[in-house]
Amino acid sequence: LSRIPGASRWFSGSAVVYRNETKSAWLHVDPDQLADPRVGPVSRLTAQSMCAGVLDLTPEADLAASITGHLGPDAPPELDGLVYVGVQRRAPGNEFISADVRPLRLASTLPADSPFDSLRLHRQHEAAVNVLLRLFEALCHALPGESEPDS
Repeated sequence: LSRIPGASRWFSGSAVVYRNETKSAWLHVDPDQLADPRVGPVSRLTAQSMCAGVLDLTPEADLAASITGHLGPDAPPELDGLVYVGVQRRAPGNEFISADVRPLRLASTLPADSPFDSLRLHRQHEAAVNVLLRLFEALCHALPGESEPDS
């Protein structure tokens, strides 16, 4: 995204926050939420909290995306290949519009035509493409709870 000259006029930055401690330190995600087995790091609430943290800490940003999940190996069966993708917008007046967070169940086997040599790498690509599509969708259309942008 930032390879294009002048991208800094539109792209504020990114943060890769794999560890729970980093999610808390960098994005102010509540550590109790991350430690709670009913919520945890792979959850709708965590994806929402990550978006809110980005917008809260980056006042010049109008749109934030997050992804949190478990790509394996060694994932608990119920979390294996599960990611949550969140997108949240800042409304005029600095208010946040409710985050649109969607679960995504990634491929459970490596497709025969995959250009990748591991399921984990295939899943990373699948998740990254989904985030970019969700951002594109948010830029072109209103998020749930918003009115449609002017045509």
